[in-house]
This record gives sequence, C-alpha cells and structure tokens, in this order.
Amino acid sequence: MCSMGPPSSGGTTMLAILGILEGFDLAALTPYGPDAVHLYAQASELAYADRNLYSADPAFVSVPVKG
Repeated sequence: MCSMGPPSSGGTTMLAILGILEGFDLAALTPYGPDAVHLYAQASELAYADRNLYSADPAFVSVPVKG
C-alpha cells in the first residue's frame, strides 16, 4: 500500500485496520456478510480511536507508527 506518512492518518489507519483483520480467517466468511462487516467495523472503530489519540505532526510529537 502506498500512502502519505504522518501527519496524514490515512495510511497508518488503513494499515492498522488490515493488521487487526490479519488475525481472522476472512476467506471463510461470506463477502459483505454480517460477520465480515462486523469484523471490519470493529477493526475500523479501534483503528480510528488510535488515530484520534496518536495522530499528530511528527515534527512536534512522537507518532508511534510501528505500534
């Protein structure tokens, strides 16, 4: 995935969502089925909560990109 780095939060947020979903067997779920949508929604909620807490301009604040 190619994206802007901080202070843009698009790339880090999407990578967080994908990292969370990596722990689930999504291939076993029905595409756009309730279980798949639920997992994506929950992963997104957590990733966006982290974005709101940690996203900032790295020139002024330490942004935990690897975490």
